[in-house]
Amino acid sequence: MENHAGRPEIRDAFRKGDGHSIRHSVTVDNNLLYYAVRLSAAGGPPVVLRFALPLQTVDQELWEFRRGLWLASVAVLLVTGIASLLISRSFSGRVNVCRCFPAGWRKAIFVGLKRIAPAIRWTLWRFP
Repeated sequence: MENHAGRPEIRDAFRKGDGHSIRHSVTVDNNLLYYAVRLSAAGGPPVVLRFALPLQTVDQELWEFRRGLWLASVAVLLVTGIASLLISRSFSGRVNVCRCFPAGWRKAIFVGLKRIAPAIRWTLWRFP
């Protein structure tokens, strides 16, 4: 077996700690993703481990991961949309209850709230 020390992923692993490259393997006649990582042996020279996977397998795994991520994103979007709808309907129901009061009462309530709003703000600011 030939010396692999000159391969790009091996050189990067010795220099930076890890390295990768994609190239055609003549041995298996397939495009491979190579990944190498440097390990420091106790009291010895550093050792590099190299792994290889067919690029088609890597692409397939990435596709499955992305598909799962998209499905999870859509599920989260649906759940948050439904929750937002329910919450907004809850608030709109409360607003509709306020409309049941006679117009004079509603105005009196809102004017009263406007008057006490500065006191509420001051109290909240004073006691964090």
